[in-house]
Amino acid sequence: MTDPDLRDVAIAEFMIKARAKFDAGIAEHNPKGDRNLTRLPASQLIGEVRNEIIDLWMYLAALEQRLLEEENLALEDD
Repeated sequence: MTDPDLRDVAIAEFMIKARAKFDAGIAEHNPKGDRNLTRLPASQLIGEVRNEIIDLWMYLAALEQRLLEEENLALEDD
């Protein structure tokens, strides 16, 4: 796959998944439409970003651990 192909596939997938995830978040957290993200205080938005970063960090740590385990298994098989 070329880099432009990768870009196009990734952007198309993002658009589909981002819309669905954001719409689900609206339904869960703002069903009445009166608590828009742009109305939240900056301090609350910062807190939410921090929470997302923590989740990303944990996902990355789990993925790294899995890759290390797979590499160790591959080395043992050689």
